Amino acid sequence: MKKRSNRILLNAAAVMACVILVPFIFSACTDAETGKSVFTPTTAAISTFPESFLDSDGLAFTVTGENLGPYKWGCDYWTRASYFVYYNGTIEIRTTYTLSGESVVTKDISYTDLKRIRVLAEDFKNKKDMYDLDFSNTYDGSTWSFYTYDIDGSRSYVYSGYIYGLNELEGIKKTLARYDVKETYMDRAYDLFEGRYVCPDDDQQYVSVYKNDGQIFLEIRQPGARDAELYEISDVELSEDYIYFGYVEDNRWKGFYFTYSVGKTQIQNTDTSVTYVRQAEK
Repeated sequence: MKKRSNRILLNAAAVMACVILVPFIFSACTDAETGKSVFTPTTAAISTFPESFLDSDGLAFTVTGENLGPYKWGCDYWTRASYFVYYNGTIEIRTTYTLSGESVVTKDISYTDLKRIRVLAEDFKNKKDMYDLDFSNTYDGSTWSFYTYDIDGSRSYVYSGYIYGLNELEGIKKTLARYDVKETYMDRAYDLFEGRYVCPDDDQQYVSVYKNDGQIFLEIRQPGARDAELYEISDVELSEDYIYFGYVEDNRWKGFYFTYSVGKTQIQNTDTSVTYVRQAEK
């Protein structure tokens, strides 16, 4: 595990001591999407922690979200997002999609945010009885589960379920969201179909998907064509059966549909019925 430069780490006991001994000012900030206030803690003094906490590579906390829909079935929706945050300042984000599988991203998380989340979790546990947790009329959206971990690896349950109106838990979710990678269907399509596909019967025919300066391009050499044509992709649709690459020409939407095999090793142009096989990387 990579060590953070400031090497300031804490365990659950230290957090509780911090909650008791260090005065916290809770300032309300407004969520840009809902307009509701979400409370986040800020310290009024600088805390120090024992050196023995600084070299831990263990988990500090985990947060997992489950997408309950509603879905547009057949499209590539996220179904599960899990955040694993370690005392050394590493955050691993695993997101599962209905069609394209799991995406894993590892980043660094600041000490301030690590501490904020742990304090919010402890604060929620202390205030839990004050909340109305009856969500019996809620049937969609996302549910979330929260756990914290001590330095010795022991796990403590915080909450599991809907978090609508639970200020501390919404604050944790929004803090983690700053580290999330906002992928689009375009990004997912590129990740899945990047590379060159050639026609087994005529290797002069090919389809190539690549990215340049953040923009996705589709290069195609059609059957019987002398030269390849390049298309700047503006839209992507991924379904259970096909992928659509859309582009704009003469102020009109146009595009290509390709059915694909398991593992995305073969694609077939639905207009020409030509099959292309992914070329192995050199």
